[in-house]
Amino acid sequence: MRVDREDVTTSMVVELRSQLIGAPFVNYSPDGDPDREAMAGFVQALVDRDIDEAIDAVIAIPGVSPEDNRALLEAFSMMFSESPDALLLDRIVHMGDDRLLVWSVPVEDGSEFVGSLRFQRDADGDLRYEGIQSDPLTSLITHTFEVSRESGPDDRGPEAFAYDYVLPPTDSDPVRFRFNGVVTEVDAFNPMGPTGHGPVDFFNTAKGVLSVGSPFEYAQLYTDFSAGRFIDWAEEQGSDSYEAYRAEVLAFGARVVFMLDADPLYLIFYLPTDTGIEGDPLRYTPVYRHPRGGFQLTNFYIFGFADMLLQTRQYFEEPFLRPLLREEGIITTNPGAIRATVPGRGMELPDPDDIIVPEPEEETRDDLPPPEDIDELLREGSLWPWIVSALVFLALIVLALFIRQKRGGARS
Repeated sequence: MRVDREDVTTSMVVELRSQLIGAPFVNYSPDGDPDREAMAGFVQALVDRDIDEAIDAVIAIPGVSPEDNRALLEAFSMMFSESPDALLLDRIVHMGDDRLLVWSVPVEDGSEFVGSLRFQRDADGDLRYEGIQSDPLTSLITHTFEVSRESGPDDRGPEAFAYDYVLPPTDSDPVRFRFNGVVTEVDAFNPMGPTGHGPVDFFNTAKGVLSVGSPFEYAQLYTDFSAGRFIDWAEEQGSDSYEAYRAEVLAFGARVVFMLDADPLYLIFYLPTDTGIEGDPLRYTPVYRHPRGGFQLTNFYIFGFADMLLQTRQYFEEPFLRPLLREEGIITTNPGAIRATVPGRGMELPDPDDIIVPEPEEETRDDLPPPEDIDELLREGSLWPWIVSALVFLALIVLALFIRQKRGGARS
């Protein structure tokens, strides 16, 4: 998971089935397996720079023409065809009926760039490349395999985790999340004493500082990078806009209902304190346990792969958290398409889905400034052009690094 500009390994795990390949593509044999042949044939088309053949192997997406995939496929083709013998096939990951082909190429600093190609079943049951789709589960799993090259797999058994669930729609060949956590119910702005859960108590304290303190005082509760971003953002807002932001936060409230324990990150999930706000909109705030002790807020306007997934209802809220909270009697309704409003103020608050900020690759959001105002933070725009541009840009960067590394090796 993300803490400011760094990745940290957490105690939350993803459990899945994969088949190790560990061989250069030029030496790879599908051995007559139809799925492997489909994936290998697609990669071969990219290596051969046969973009038309590669386009024919892309799954149909409503509203997307085959040619919309050309720029992305050309970028990958340039990378793969530059030196096919450097393309390593790492493994095939099972994600329900889908398959994820994880690959890597060497880059300039001597490390390897890890990427993936996701293949989906068409109506006939054949595997076809997903094309210009952005799926947070694909990004998270790919990045996890990259990180695990240093950390290794987690050897804890299922008994070490309080919660687990299968991510939809992977039931046929499950991808499972395992983690610890605790259900609680406390008004963060009026907690009436400690809860006994350190990260929750810190979050409650932070909300108290937000309600009465200055922006500078509140910023001191953040990790260093986020603190600087928050101070800069608050100063740009000016006192009137900042007070409007604070009034909106106070009006929404924070009834803490679940703490996800992904040590050293703790995700504090909360509902509106005001029960007049319809739809039980869920939000969460990350709290970081610093290696030297104590807790901090973190990730002000910073989003990693895990955030992409957790903020997409179909992956976490709907299959796990909302059923758990209904079972505990904390919520009684489904949010549906209901919009939430703060009574008496006439200000419409967005649904939690509206605050998703997609991040196809891990470093594309870091250097962007915080929003000019709180409405911009909560605004959702058209994603297709941005997704395609980001993926193409990433492929070109990797290609440039690979070519530079290759030329450096030739000179030596």
